[in-house]
Amino acid sequence: MTETIPPFWDDRFLEPSDFLILDRRRRSLDSIPKEHDAIVVINCHQVRSPLGGTVWVAVARMKVDRGVPPRSLAGRYRRILDRFYLPTIPDPGVAVALFDLAAEWYDSLVSIAQNVHTIKTLLSFVVSPGDRGRRILDFGCGTGLALDALAQMGQGRNGVRLIGTDPSPAMLARASARGMRVLPWQEWQKAEDPFDGAIASYVLHLGITNHELRHLLALIRRSGVFAANFHGALEPDLNALSVRLRDIGAEVTLLPQRNPTEGPIVVCTQLQ
Repeated sequence: MTETIPPFWDDRFLEPSDFLILDRRRRSLDSIPKEHDAIVVINCHQVRSPLGGTVWVAVARMKVDRGVPPRSLAGRYRRILDRFYLPTIPDPGVAVALFDLAAEWYDSLVSIAQNVHTIKTLLSFVVSPGDRGRRILDFGCGTGLALDALAQMGQGRNGVRLIGTDPSPAMLARASARGMRVLPWQEWQKAEDPFDGAIASYVLHLGITNHELRHLLALIRRSGVFAANFHGALEPDLNALSVRLRDIGAEVTLLPQRNPTEGPIVVCTQLQ
């Protein structure tokens, strides 16, 4: 039986020693305390992913005086946002389940200043000062922080028309409440009017399918640009993504990492 709002998500989770581990497989979660004797699993619940299927969510805690959670668990999970673990092999359905759970707290769990800075960097490749009326897709828009970035860039609401989409309904609802124009995840691929560009901030490391990449680039005008950061990417990750993008027909430019939080920047042109 699945639950839309798990009972374990309450103020108790906000304690520094609590964290969540998500996986499709319950057996993998059950094995964690055996492999990490400093970790205790408090409880485990099943939730439905907005992308389909179910995901197991374990609430875990470090034993007293055993330090902070490690960056990875048994090589199978990697830590993100300090207190969440996702499978090392990206599974968008698992990641979306997490963000749907965390939407209410998301802005307090991340550095808004860093996120806005990254979005401004990406937008600088996609729009130019004085641009008006350009339709830009914010792919994986989260809670709509790109609106803050636009305002700081002086574009304002009457300049660039930013349209967000996100596979997490809870995150998309927060972006809409912030004032962003939004497209439900089931509808962005059906958009009739092309976009003048697109950005993806802190999305690539969570996984993006070839189907999504192909449709995303197909929706951008030939003169447009797609820019994204790749948090935590290593050289093999970048090479694999570059091959995928070039197979679709895009020209790819990789810009080196400027800070470890942001990661390298991927810029795609000549999209059709």
